[in-house]
Amino acid sequence: MLKINRIKAISRTDGGEYGFDYTLSAGLNLISSAENTKGKSSAILAIYYCLGLEEIIGGKGKKILTSVYKTVVEGEDKGTYNVLESEAWLEISNGIEVVTIKRAAEMINRNENLIT
Repeated sequence: MLKINRIKAISRTDGGEYGFDYTLSAGLNLISSAENTKGKSSAILAIYYCLGLEEIIGGKGKKILTSVYKTVVEGEDKGTYNVLESEAWLEISNGIEVVTIKRAAEMINRNENLIT
């Protein structure tokens, strides 16, 4: 059984760092928000992307990711900032071992297909 312990993503922009860091507990976890553009889809896409399963949802590589990973982030101040680098981490467990997976979407000198 695969258990997701943690999902984290960081986008470094010309206006600072943006992202999320969700720790999931045992059982059912819900990712919700009363507002739009709060990272719900980005969190789910990070799971697929880190596991290398993005083709399941119809794309290959970073093409499936939202703009916050690739091009632009809208800040809390309603300003827009260019993405310079972005990466996602996924901590998973099979009940015995815990593994952390890292995959970059935008990063100089790092191939987007590389999963660490």
